[in-house]
Amino acid sequence: MFGSRGANWLNVVDYRPLFRAALENLRMWIAEGVEPPASMFPRAENGSAATREEVLDSLAAIPGMSLPRADRLPAIAPMDLGEHAGAGVPDFPARFVGEPYPTCVSAVDPTGNEIAGIRMPDVAIPVATHAGFNPRHPDSGGEGQILEYLGSTVPLAPDTGARAKTADPRPSLAERYASRDAYLTAVRAAAELLADARYLLPADIELCVALARDRLGAVSGRGA
Repeated sequence: MFGSRGANWLNVVDYRPLFRAALENLRMWIAEGVEPPASMFPRAENGSAATREEVLDSLAAIPGMSLPRADRLPAIAPMDLGEHAGAGVPDFPARFVGEPYPTCVSAVDPTGNEIAGIRMPDVAIPVATHAGFNPRHPDSGGEGQILEYLGSTVPLAPDTGARAKTADPRPSLAERYASRDAYLTAVRAAAELLADARYLLPADIELCVALARDRLGAVSGRGA
C-alpha cells in the first residue's frame, strides 16, 4: 500500500460499520431533527487525553512493537506570515517563530489501546494492541518516520508460556478469555452497547462478531 512497508502489522480494525452509523445519524439529524450521539474525542478534563510522549512511554513495554521517533512526529508551531498577511498576502515560506504547540492524543489502557474515541469491539475486547500509527520499516529507509493513513496491530500472546518468553506485560488470550465462546459473547455485548448508543447500526452487530471470530483465529493460530 502506497509503496511503503510498515514496521508493524497493519491495523486490522474494520471501521466501516462506524461510517455507516455516522451516515445514518447524519440523515436522522438533517431529515428528522434527531441530535447525533456525543463526540468521544480525548479530553483532559476526564483523563482520556495524554501527550504523545506519555503514550509512547506506555507502549514501549510491548515486545515487538515498533514506535515512531518523537522528534519525527508532525507538529504545528506559531508562524510569522509577513507584514501583509492581514491583507491576505502572506510571505512564502512562512517563518516559524516559536516552539511547537502541545499535542495531545488519546490515553491508552493497559493493553495499549486508546481509551477515547468510539471503541470498536476489537479495541474494547482485544486480541491485540491497535494503534493509529505505523513507523516505516527500517529496510525501507526513513526509520522512525510514520506512514500516512496506516496503523499498527500487535497481537497478544496466546497463553502464559508464550507471554513469559517475551516478558509481555499484557495478559494473554488464555488469561483474558475462558473460551472462544466467552470471548465472542463479550464481543457481542460490546457491539450491542455501541448499537444502543447509536455508534453502530444493529444490523452490523453480527458483522462485528464475525470479524472478531476471524481475528481470534488469526491471532491464536487455531483458525476461525
